[in-house]
Amino acid sequence: MTSVLFDDGNFWMPYRQFGCHGNEEEEEEEEEEEEGRRRRRRRRRRRRRRRRRRRRGEGEGEGEGEGEGEGEGEGEGEEKKKKKKKKKKKKKKKKKEEEEEEEEEEEEEEEEEEEEEEEEEEEEEEEEEEEEEEEEEEEEEEEEEEEEEEEEEEEEEEEEEEEEEEEEEEEEEEEEEEEEEEEEEEEEEEEEEEEEEEEEEEEEEEEEEEEEEEEEEEEEEEEEEEEEEEEEEEEK
Repeated sequence: MTSVLFDDGNFWMPYRQFGCHGNEEEEEEEEEEEEGRRRRRRRRRRRRRRRRRRRRGEGEGEGEGEGEGEGEGEGEGEEKKKKKKKKKKKKKKKKKEEEEEEEEEEEEEEEEEEEEEEEEEEEEEEEEEEEEEEEEEEEEEEEEEEEEEEEEEEEEEEEEEEEEEEEEEEEEEEEEEEEEEEEEEEEEEEEEEEEEEEEEEEEEEEEEEEEEEEEEEEEEEEEEEEEEEEEEEEEK
């Protein structure tokens, strides 16, 4: 059987308009069931869209009107009893549909809760990952600082060693200078001693010469005396 669904959700049933025959009640029930399913699907889509908008922070969507009016062709020659029966059936179906809708809403709420829980878990996981990354970065920074401190300590130790070596070299140089000075002093002392010895030798030599001269003089004097004596004797 052919039927057309308009934009407002209403059905147009050609078999009524053009007087098609068949089991009208069954066909109406089928059409109503299909229409109810379509309405529920539209509601679910709208609710999902509203939920998405809420989650995105865009505010709640405005409720859209639900086209539930049925464009029914004019039934010809329908009895009141049949209408009451149909009305009763419709009420029953409406109640059933409402119950189904409530169940679907509960299921959707559960799905929403599950989605929210999943989102919360994902957020927690992201936070944990961020914390871990921060901890890793802090550890890396600490390691770098420790390495820098170690390098600085090594440099300081090297500088201290160099200073100690320089001091030792200076001390060695000072000792060498002192030794040289001592040697020079000793040499000077030796030279002085040699000079003194030479002077003493010269003095001794001079004294010897003087003594020799004195002796010579004495000898000459004696000779002169002897000569005088001889002369005197001769004169006598």
